[in-house]
Amino acid sequence: MLRLLLTPLLLLCLLPAPAQTYGSLFASEEVLQLTLTANLTTFLKDRGNNPQYHDAALSYKDASGAEQRFAVRIRVRGHYRRDPFICDFPPFRINFPGKGKTPAPFEGQDKLKVVAHCQDEQYIFREYYLYKIYNLLTDKSFRVRLVQIRYVDSSGGRPEETHYGFIIESEEEMAARNGASPLPEDISLKPADVDREALTLAYVFNFMIANRDFDINVRQNLKVITNGSGLPVPVPYDFDWSGMVDASYTKTTLSKGSTYEDRQKLKALCRELPEYEAALDRLRAVREQIVQIYEASPYLSAESKAEALKNYKGFFARINKAKYIRETFISDCE
Repeated sequence: MLRLLLTPLLLLCLLPAPAQTYGSLFASEEVLQLTLTANLTTFLKDRGNNPQYHDAALSYKDASGAEQRFAVRIRVRGHYRRDPFICDFPPFRINFPGKGKTPAPFEGQDKLKVVAHCQDEQYIFREYYLYKIYNLLTDKSFRVRLVQIRYVDSSGGRPEETHYGFIIESEEEMAARNGASPLPEDISLKPADVDREALTLAYVFNFMIANRDFDINVRQNLKVITNGSGLPVPVPYDFDWSGMVDASYTKTTLSKGSTYEDRQKLKALCRELPEYEAALDRLRAVREQIVQIYEASPYLSAESKAEALKNYKGFFARINKAKYIRETFISDCE
């Protein structure tokens, strides 16, 4: 049960969002080339607990080849990656101008999260493909798009530099695609309060990618959407602490080891064997597509591909054994 009194006003908020027209931003697989101009020296110093928005300009070439340039605002975001000792360039949020003022493919957008290069661009590609894999499993997932951004410091304090990153579909757009609305963050949830099948799928996916950095009890790296009927659906995001990304900044702070297998020691989710088998079957069904994603990637290094494919191969071999499933997912259930 939802652990907050559902007032009439709150119930109104839980109804599906009104129809919203969004652009084609996430319909294309093409890397989007952008230029971001701002006082980056000031922006990158603003990493406290309450970072502010800073004026910036975003420019790119539209489908006709014409350059589009318009004012935006940017703000540092994130938790661990916001730390300047961890990331030279942190993740950030772009706040777009008012409705009807943003050209294609950004029409309809309000705020978008950008995952920036931080340390090693391979981490960008490794995390990006995890979102793409979850897209294969369910439409109730965040779409992403690779971008290549030329950063121009208007203050002259930093040299121009160009890096890959990716943008993440907004929670509102993801929910609207699924005929739903975001569930307010201040509603406390337990596993029994959300869709059982969806949570099981999110759990086995996070197990596959060796990611312990999620928890429905505190809404950690799980957004929740609802269409006003049936139980709310959890949607995972933010996979940089997973073993499949294997970011160097996560290795020194993990208390239970940092290998792919170490990170698979997730807190058990209480389910029956048929429920786990059903969720694992959905992973098995897209195994070949997962392999193709990695083999065909022009961005992943040979080392990144080999390590990922080795981990996936081991995972799929182990989940073919009923004994392994019982011992891993069921025996330790509280």
